[in-house]
Formats: sequence, C-alpha cells, structure tokens
Amino acid sequence: MPGPPGPSPPASTSPLCPTCGATRVGEYCQACGERRLDPERDHSLRWLLGQLVDGLLQLDAKVLRTYRALLVRPGSLTRDHLEGRRVRTVMPFQLFLLTGLVFYLCFSHAYAAPVAALADARARGVWFGNILQYDIRGAIAAKAAATGQTADVLAMRVFDRAGQESKIFLGALVPVQALALWLLHRRHEPRFVPHLIAALHLFTVFLVFDLVFLWVWRLLGHRTITDTMFLPLVVTYAVHVFVGLRRIHGGGLLATGVRTLAFLAVFLAAILAYRQVITIVAVRLV
Repeated sequence: MPGPPGPSPPASTSPLCPTCGATRVGEYCQACGERRLDPERDHSLRWLLGQLVDGLLQLDAKVLRTYRALLVRPGSLTRDHLEGRRVRTVMPFQLFLLTGLVFYLCFSHAYAAPVAALADARARGVWFGNILQYDIRGAIAAKAAATGQTADVLAMRVFDRAGQESKIFLGALVPVQALALWLLHRRHEPRFVPHLIAALHLFTVFLVFDLVFLWVWRLLGHRTITDTMFLPLVVTYAVHVFVGLRRIHGGGLLATGVRTLAFLAVFLAAILAYRQVITIVAVRLV
C-alpha cells in the first residue's frame, strides 16, 4: 500500500506558484505575477516595516502626481483616464472621496440657504430665491409653537443643521454635472460614463478651489461669506472648465466658450437648488 503523502515542499522552493498553481520560473510567476516567498526576507520585521514605508511613499507620490495633473493641466487627468493611462494616478472616485473627506474635516458647515433669504424671496415673489415657494417662515413658526421654542432660535438651529447636512450630500451634484456634460458633448461621446468621470474630476477641482477660497477669506478675518464674495471662485473655476473641456473634447474657442457657460449655468443652478432644498429638509430634522 502506498504510504501517506509526504509534506508539501516549502513555498520558497516549490516550482509551483501557491496562488495560481502554474509552474514558476525565476523570482516571479509568469501567469499571475506572484513573487516567490523568501522566509528570511518576507517574515522579518524589517521587511514588513520597509513595505509600510514604501507603500506610504508611493501613495503620497501618486496622490501628489494626481492633484498636480488635476489642477495644473486642466482636463489632462480625464483625458489620460479615458485613454487608459491610469496606473500612475488615483482613480476618479477615490480622488473625489479623498477631497470630500478633507473638505468635510476642515469645515463644520457647507452650502445652505439662510432661512431669512428663503422667507424674503417667497414674500417678494422672487422665484429663483425660493424655487419650491416653500413657506419656511410659517413652518418654523408652527414648529416653534408646538415645541415651546422661539421662532428665531429655531431658525438658527435650522440653518446650523442644514449646513452640517449639506456636507454629507455634496456628491449629489456630480450626476448633475455629468448629465450637463453628456448633453453638451453627446455627439462627440455618446456614452455617459466618460462624462461621469469628467464630472468627478471637475467637481473635485471645485472642492479644492472652494477649500482654498474659504481658507483665504478666513485668514483675512471674514467669518461670514456673502454670495458676491464667491465671484473670484466662480471666475477661476470657469477658466479651468474652459481649458479642461477644450483638452478633453477639442473644438474651437467659441464653441468651447458657449459650452462652458452652459455647463456653469446648470452647475450654479444646481448649487442654488441644493442649498434651498437642504435648508427646507432641515426644518423637519430639528
């Protein structure tokens, strides 16, 4: 009778790859790329710490390279991704999440419409100032009476809650940007996903610009920022979008300029609506 099977050869000496089972020649598996195990190296604390440091350095270099391409050469990161040059930069969704996290941690509040502005717009019949024509003053007064609070205190709580909630759902603006890009460039690129990738990059740029903008105003001593103070941000972003769209899709100066203005109009309208809806929703949350 045959005896029991002998022990398997150590992974460091076996000719078979432990991951895919293919015959391995040399240091790496030709089928899956798995590296040959060397216990003296791979099971040492020095090697483990070296891998940690190397991984952090590579990540830092990759992130810095990605942000440099995103901000210094508008549209190039999107163009590279669509043409398959992806290995040296951070993927679009990961980049958006990373930037959104930094934005979330740096500022306690984001975009929300002031309660007084919504109430005054409805009273004066200004549609774009309260697109849902929501009676926020009446809703707050009714809730204040039911909870024993003053309307002024409740209005401040509503605005504070809206500012907190608005940071969480900023990503909802990305599909709006993607849809606008698809409508403007569907003849050049009929698929939606490439425009979604471009939108992720463009919205990430907006968050970075916004971070810088808000920090500058804070360093200048401004604790409250009015809508008119956002004009430099809008102009800077418009220039970036123009250069980026031209690099991604080509086209003449006039055509790209018209598409840029249309894209910005949709984006700014979406931000306006987003701010108002977040504040209205906050009335029910406080």
